[in-house]
Amino acid sequence: MISQDLLFQIKNNQDAGNFKSAHTICERKLPELTDISDISFKERKIKNLDIFYKDKYSNKIGESFSPAVINSNLMGMIFNISALDVLSQDSYIPFDISKANKKTIYTVVKNALNHYVEKYAPHIFIYDWGMENYNFYIRKPLGTGEDYNNYIKNISGNSFLLSACVSLFSALIKKSIDKPHIFSAVVDNSSSLFAIDSFDIKKQIIIDELKDAKLMVVSSKHDDKKVTKFNDFIEVCNHILPNLESHIKDQILGLGKQKISYSVTEVELVDNNLKTTLVEYNHDAIPLREIKEVNKYFFRNTDIFGKQINGVIISGIKPNYYLPTICLHGNVKNGIVNFIASRNTNDDIKEENKKCAVVIGVKSSGGTYEVGDIIYYRSIKEK
Repeated sequence: MISQDLLFQIKNNQDAGNFKSAHTICERKLPELTDISDISFKERKIKNLDIFYKDKYSNKIGESFSPAVINSNLMGMIFNISALDVLSQDSYIPFDISKANKKTIYTVVKNALNHYVEKYAPHIFIYDWGMENYNFYIRKPLGTGEDYNNYIKNISGNSFLLSACVSLFSALIKKSIDKPHIFSAVVDNSSSLFAIDSFDIKKQIIIDELKDAKLMVVSSKHDDKKVTKFNDFIEVCNHILPNLESHIKDQILGLGKQKISYSVTEVELVDNNLKTTLVEYNHDAIPLREIKEVNKYFFRNTDIFGKQINGVIISGIKPNYYLPTICLHGNVKNGIVNFIASRNTNDDIKEENKKCAVVIGVKSSGGTYEVGDIIYYRSIKEK
């Protein structure tokens, strides 16, 4: 006969989502059973726990894991934090995060996103990731009982912040983390990681459930060589998201809600058949709050304007106040090799496939063009 105490331990761990711990109790603590119903119970329970465990730790985009302590009995648990823009299943429990903590999460994640896009796709700037459309949830694992909801309600402290940042970052770049790391650190607006409370209990539940303390990702302020430690959020992303560079380069056009990008192509001037460079921008409406950040994007890419031997034509920038901002930048103003022209769609000669531009800057007097000259060009393939 299986004792009520062991049955309670199994149920208590299963309700908390500690499926491996419940499995261990079944394997090690249940006596040699002779009763057919007890044997059947054990076999069925172990089989189900394995199914629940596999489902819980399946890697999904926009999800990560964080440890917590159930204060009523000081038992550890590992819970899932999901960042979702659309809620489609009842198994997700809304996770109440304060406005201050949400602001920190958004700041940390936005800075990381901008860091990677600038590093791996500098010709693009995403000024609206749409992250405010995402809400945070805790996914109720398959196989847990009603007590799970009560455990979640009692989660306190800010050690979940690193996990929430990882989940939102994963959702916005549309890439899951490589394996079930367990994140536990406080994060501030500078993306620095800080130590957590109840470290030993949280570490032990990770060992019990995942058999590998290295899967615990914490702040480097903890003095423990068995866990994985980092100073800031960028270091965490580098560790948990392999092939991030190739992923961003491949997926960049499908990321974010609003962005600006440019392409550089060679075109031909109609009056002298010389090749010149067309820098063509494509972007959505830019809100006023993003003017400074968009200007920084332009300034990071000033080398494409002033170093073209046969001149450069700029197209697609709007509103028009961005153009003088670019041209007055020292790297552009002092780096003109030939001329800079601005696209003028009003005077295109469409029937001849001639596109119009107005010269707005030249290297010096006596060159091929003067400021105010009208020039026409066409794509080389349309010649």
